[in-house]
Amino acid sequence: MVFRIIRDHLAGEFAPHECCLVLCVSVSGCYRWLGDPAGERARRREALAIQIASVHEASCCTYGSPRVHRALYARGVTANRKTIARIMLEKHIRRGSAATAASAPPTATTPTGPR
Repeated sequence: MVFRIIRDHLAGEFAPHECCLVLCVSVSGCYRWLGDPAGERARRREALAIQIASVHEASCCTYGSPRVHRALYARGVTANRKTIARIMLEKHIRRGSAATAASAPPTATTPTGPR
């Protein structure tokens, strides 16, 4: 948050290293963030989101997060199922339709009809 303030508001008037000294933040951390604001975790999550979308499309949009997790694990990708579910929720990746089961009409256990 502080690095964003330095970039957006103070960098035009002051040098970034001066802003860091006044705000008591790491100068090297500020320059690292200015060079790569996304961060390593965001890049890993985006790469995982691409793999999730690939598995989901390959399943004709029928896989939910547990089956996507199993498919990714089979490919050698290690990720938590809850993380996969969260990414699917954020990217609006959902099953195509709800699971249904064909049900037969109930069978009578006693004879029905007029007495």
